[in-house]
Amino acid sequence: MPSNTRPALNTIAGPLGLKLANECRKGWGQLIWRQRRTSLAFLLATSLLVGMSGLSQAQALSHPSPSTPTHALTTLAASHSTQEWAFVDTLVAGKKLVLLGESGHGVQQSLEARNRLFEYLVQTHGFTTIALETGFEDGMEVNEYVNGARSLDDTLVAKVFSFSAPRSWDANRQLIEWMRQHNARVGPAKAVRFYGIEMLGNARYLNGADRSPARRSADAALAYLHQVDPGAGKAWQQRMEPLLAALVQQRYADISSVDRESMTLALADLVKLFERQKNAWTGLSSFQRFQRAYRNALNARNLDTDLRSNGWWAGADPGNRQRNLDMRDASMADNVKWVLDQEGARGRVLVFSAFKHAVRVPRTSHRASDRGFIPMGQQLHTTFKHNMAIIGMIAAREAREFYTDDGLAAFINAGSADVFAVNFRELAGKPDASNWWQTSCTFGDCQQALTSAADAVIFVKTPQAALSATTGRGN
Repeated sequence: MPSNTRPALNTIAGPLGLKLANECRKGWGQLIWRQRRTSLAFLLATSLLVGMSGLSQAQALSHPSPSTPTHALTTLAASHSTQEWAFVDTLVAGKKLVLLGESGHGVQQSLEARNRLFEYLVQTHGFTTIALETGFEDGMEVNEYVNGARSLDDTLVAKVFSFSAPRSWDANRQLIEWMRQHNARVGPAKAVRFYGIEMLGNARYLNGADRSPARRSADAALAYLHQVDPGAGKAWQQRMEPLLAALVQQRYADISSVDRESMTLALADLVKLFERQKNAWTGLSSFQRFQRAYRNALNARNLDTDLRSNGWWAGADPGNRQRNLDMRDASMADNVKWVLDQEGARGRVLVFSAFKHAVRVPRTSHRASDRGFIPMGQQLHTTFKHNMAIIGMIAAREAREFYTDDGLAAFINAGSADVFAVNFRELAGKPDASNWWQTSCTFGDCQQALTSAADAVIFVKTPQAALSATTGRGN
């Protein structure tokens, strides 16, 4: 049965039609479909009559059964209790990794929900770290602040989410202020840490407003090299500087093929140098300082790979719908694994990113490429399987990105609270609700159900623009 037939059945058939459509999709096959088309037509007609008695067609089928359990999140402000988050206990118990994905960046409620969830995970479940979709080296500077170094200003707050730079959001300021205060209270042994997982992480590079972030990781690796081996640092600076300057001065596509090849070879050699000198340089500095510099070298190499493959950071190209977007999520997944390694045996990490990166199912298409990509969440799920949980966040205005008609938006708008959550594990024993969620089309192509992509979802009815840390107004 064609996949594009199922939404139509969902619309006209009621619960019985949903069940039949789902069974057809799961394996009846075209032959059985033809053999049973007469009886199915009768059943569909009967279901339609029943479904419309006393209710309009839209009312009956526009959103899941009221039996779907929901959890109102009414106290997102920093001064309130986090006990409303107890619904995640069954999801995160014993997990090393929790991914939290927002459907759109810059939503005030999403940022506040992230803050409250992290506080709850730290205080109730012993989480040690938060890792964000922001530049890796930017994240390292933020971590210095939350652990007692550096002073706080708008520039540092903007690095909590480098995509927003030069804007700084108040909820991000609140996050790192809470972390710093927590660390001062509990001491180094129980301190929490902050990481960035992006190899670049700055939208200003994409639009050409500021290309300097493209060399940030390479510069950080070279700065470390100057410290542990000044002679080698000087030689490597001379080799790399013309290439890094070209990366900032012009679009990657406009750099000569000779310089692009030289950049690739130089970064590969730089990574190999770090690997050969690991023991010596760790002894000259520290384990943490070496790891930070080595990770920067790897991120610089990953960015070069992305650019060479016409990937995410190469920028939009309306004439090329076959871009390779996989490298960005592969690099983020690798950085998350590295974060867990740094945290050691007691490490437990909350990762905050766009939902499209956090899901455990493939994106078969994307606005930037018809090829789609393999999300970070899917790649991490391959490694951690049942040792991780995924929570999505979807605003009503973006529901169409996740469901092909207005059913999901209707469900969100019918919610009793502006922000509320559904834990999909609580659908057990509720067949009407479970059937709707498991058969609903998601990601705009009817390939996966939302229950396959995540373990729970937080919904926002009336999203508000993130408040500025400087003005206190939405921006």
